[in-house]
Amino acid sequence: QVPSSLRLLQKICKKADVPLFVVHDPRAWGGNTQATLEDALAEMRSTVKNRVINNALKQQGSLSFTRGRMLGQAETEAKWQLKEKKQRAKEMLGLDRKRRRREKEDWSQYDSVMLEKKLMERNVIQRIDDNDETASERRSYSHAMVELAQKCVEEQRIAAEQQHPGPAEAEDDDGVEEPFSAPETVKL
Repeated sequence: QVPSSLRLLQKICKKADVPLFVVHDPRAWGGNTQATLEDALAEMRSTVKNRVINNALKQQGSLSFTRGRMLGQAETEAKWQLKEKKQRAKEMLGLDRKRRRREKEDWSQYDSVMLEKKLMERNVIQRIDDNDETASERRSYSHAMVELAQKCVEEQRIAAEQQHPGPAEAEDDDGVEEPFSAPETVKL
């Protein structure tokens, strides 16, 4: 059932010749209910445009050129208002906020604990629950994370060897080093 306050609002808007748009209301109480904000904005634009056209045609004693100019001005104003309303709606819904927050995030400033938390939020690192209260906290790392960590360790080792050259490392029996292959997930 529709509350009496909404019916009263509908009557007042109709009496004052002000369009009323309802967004995402499952109750059927008029032809002005839209499923999404974008549908309501499209309907609002159509309504404003039709009203501008009707008002322009109702003007008596004016030239066609004047009516066309006024219609163009009103339509441009309606476009600007629609653009501003869309922007405000996005800001209110927080759609731009997430994007701006991601652009501003600088992960290079994080310490290891915070960096680990961020990677856990994005499921690069996952906690493993064994239901064993005596076991320490275990984590599972994605394959790409393991490869990246191995690359980093290898580059650090090479940089350290270049700075402080030491004795040659012993090779395997056949003289060929075997590449390290990482498992899909590493559990610590």
